[in-house]
Amino acid sequence: MTSRSTGLLFALVAVSIFSIQDGISKHLGTVYPPIFITMIRYWAFAGFAMFLASRTTGGLRQTAVANRLWLQICRGVLLATQIVISIYAFSRAGLAQTHTIFAAAPLVVACLSVPILGERVGWRRWTAIGVGLTGILVIINPLHATFDVNIIFPIIGTVMFAFYSVLTRLGSRNDSADTAFFYTGVAGAVAITIIGPFYWTHITLFDWYWMILHCITYL
Repeated sequence: MTSRSTGLLFALVAVSIFSIQDGISKHLGTVYPPIFITMIRYWAFAGFAMFLASRTTGGLRQTAVANRLWLQICRGVLLATQIVISIYAFSRAGLAQTHTIFAAAPLVVACLSVPILGERVGWRRWTAIGVGLTGILVIINPLHATFDVNIIFPIIGTVMFAFYSVLTRLGSRNDSADTAFFYTGVAGAVAITIIGPFYWTHITLFDWYWMILHCITYL
C-alpha cells in the first residue's frame, strides 16, 4: 500500500470514528446532562494522557513542565467547555445543522490568527474565507429557515473551538506536543470534575456500554 493510500485510509478511519463519536454524543445528550457525559469522557481522556506522558523520555514530571502553564490550562478548560456545548448542540440543534455551522471553524481560525498570532492573511485567503462563508450560508439557506434559539449553541461552539485551535498554535511556540496533549486532558478533567458531580445521573446498564464506547472513540 502506498503512502498516499495509507493516508487516505487513516483519514477515512478518523472521519468514521468522529462520526460514531458524535452520534453517541447525541444519543447520550438527549438522556443525560452534557456536563456529566463530558466528565466521564474526560476521566478516560486524562488517564490516557497521563499514561502517554509516563511513557515519554522525560516521564510524567518533565512532560508536566510547561513554559506557558496558564495558556495550556486555559486550552484544556476551553476544550472541555466546548465539548459540553457541542454535545448539547448535537442533541438540541441536530447533528447535520451543528456540523454545517462547525464547518466555519477554519474560517474563524483564519480571522483570529491575525490579532492573536500576528499572522498575515492576504487577499487570496480573505477571498477563500468569503467563498467558504457563502457556501455555509447556501447550505443553511437562511431565507427559508425558521429561527431556533438552539442554533446559538453550535455558533458558540464553533467560535470556542477556533479559539482553542489558535491557542494551540500559540502554545506550540514554547511547549512540546506532549505537554500540550497532557494539559488538554488533565486540565480539562480537573475543571469539569469541579462541576460535573453536581450533575451526576444514574445511567442504565445499556447506556453504560454506549458511554464506554464513547470514551474509547475519544482516545
